[in-house]
Amino acid sequence: MKQVLFEPWNLGDALIATAIALQAPERLALACNTRWQTLIRLATPPDSCALDLIAADLDYVNRDRKSPFSLGQLPEYTEIQSVLSIRGDLRDYVAAKRIFPKASVQVSGWAPFFARRSSLLDFPFRAGIFSVRNRYESWAKLAGVDFEGVKNFYSSRRESSSENGHVLIHVGAQWRARQFPNVMELKTARSKKGFSVKIVAGPKDALPAGITESQIGRLINQELVDALQASGRVITNDSGPMHLAALLGCRTHVVSRASNIKEWLPPGAVALKSKDSPVGYRPDSNYCTDSVLEGWPSLDEIVVSL
Repeated sequence: MKQVLFEPWNLGDALIATAIALQAPERLALACNTRWQTLIRLATPPDSCALDLIAADLDYVNRDRKSPFSLGQLPEYTEIQSVLSIRGDLRDYVAAKRIFPKASVQVSGWAPFFARRSSLLDFPFRAGIFSVRNRYESWAKLAGVDFEGVKNFYSSRRESSSENGHVLIHVGAQWRARQFPNVMELKTARSKKGFSVKIVAGPKDALPAGITESQIGRLINQELVDALQASGRVITNDSGPMHLAALLGCRTHVVSRASNIKEWLPPGAVALKSKDSPVGYRPDSNYCTDSVLEGWPSLDEIVVSL
């Protein structure tokens, strides 16, 4: 009987769990929001075993939720005996017990969960007394997967991807506070160096200042996967597209400001973090807002990394 990795939240969260489940698909399945499952299928290596995906559509994970505690109508899977979660969110525990009524639910991540919500509890992580753990590592440990194997999996996918003069910038982020604002300047800087630069966004992503609809492509699913794989370099925010690009084997550069990218960075991706970025688990106070933050990495810093 398979263990289920329970990750009902955002695309990035689901893709982190996907990467771990792909290391042992014969014994690991993934429960996630159904709206991500097509993209997960497309990002799965064609020579790997098919990953079992289970529906976990919960009201409280949505930005426009009616209540932070609303579960909605849930299916039941009585054949599942073991469920794992790294979020440390009591709501996830309750939802997992409802969806998998006969399963034991093992949860880690309590300290990061509460540290994200309390400056006092985050102090030992900000001060370096305790280390901030990367979420890929957290999932690997809980699921009994060798993290070195995960890193090798990402490395092998990058080595098989093409190196060329095409740069793709994905401006998507759930909140504007997590969105690098100087995208057009970055495109101009790369174009002057002879690179072909394409800007893309998701169907509902807000656009940074100075960008019009005619200057971008709004891509999803197969079109998005194709565009990422055709690019020699991909530049993203700390977002779902970051995790997707890395999983596809793209050479991924992440511009980060609103949270500690160490917690979220995929194996092998290059972090371009601001000196003003948080260093513990607790993100910037504007993390879940549409405020436009200052203090991002400069264009020179980004260009050097490329």
